[in-house]
Amino acid sequence: MDDADLAFVLTQVSAAIGATERIISSDKIHPHVRAEQERSLVDLESARAELIRAPGQ
Repeated sequence: MDDADLAFVLTQVSAAIGATERIISSDKIHPHVRAEQERSLVDLESARAELIRAPGQ
């Protein structure tokens, strides 16, 4: 993956993290949905960390 692709994917993952955080912060979602979103957030944050580490590998 070249630098431009990496930057694009990192931007998209970061945007997904922001959207997921907004969903989690809503007081109008069902607890089951909140739990699913919290698990997704962990996965997204892990993916972002991997992408950030990728250039230095």
